[in-house]
Amino acid sequence: MKIAIERTDGGVEVMTLIGGADAATEVAKWQAHYPGKYVSHREVADNVIPTDRSKRNAWRPDFTIDPTKVVAPPKSATELLTELLVSKNLITAGEADDIKGKKK
Repeated sequence: MKIAIERTDGGVEVMTLIGGADAATEVAKWQAHYPGKYVSHREVADNVIPTDRSKRNAWRPDFTIDPTKVVAPPKSATELLTELLVSKNLITAGEADDIKGKKK
């Protein structure tokens, strides 16, 4: 069983209950660990929770995405290095695109 816990910041935590754990007891433990963050909770089916976890930080309690909370994925080492080389005028932007595999 999974429990969706709505937080005061508008986000959601997903708690997985194992071994016959009591939902009320476990939610109370969560509330004690995160005082002032609890709004409500509900039981949810596994298929309700998005399989794509890349925007998990932006989930709302209904598992839709809050676009104001979406964080861009981290840049690759290649992207960071080429941006540094361009900023130091060691390569051109066109050369950077070639390195990244982009077409001019």
